[in-house]
Amino acid sequence: MILVGDDPDQAAEIGSIMYMYMNGGEPGDFDRLVNWNFTQANIIVLFKDHKADTISEGIHASKEFIQNHPSKAFASGSAGSDRPHGSDQ
Repeated sequence: MILVGDDPDQAAEIGSIMYMYMNGGEPGDFDRLVNWNFTQANIIVLFKDHKADTISEGIHASKEFIQNHPSKAFASGSAGSDRPHGSDQ
């Protein structure tokens, strides 16, 4: 499920999910994901595998999302660089 936040129904769902997570966590749990006032966020995408077709599909979907949301600012990182050493998945 992709939650964008432009849709009022999705915004309410995002708010409910964040409220649930914030009340069940410890101070600092969100520091690596969002800034203190929730105006910037890191987006983490997990792929089912590290095959070229899967990564290409993710890149295509990301480019399409960015194109459809021009008011958002984006940066990127390396796909697969955080895979545990020796992992075949």
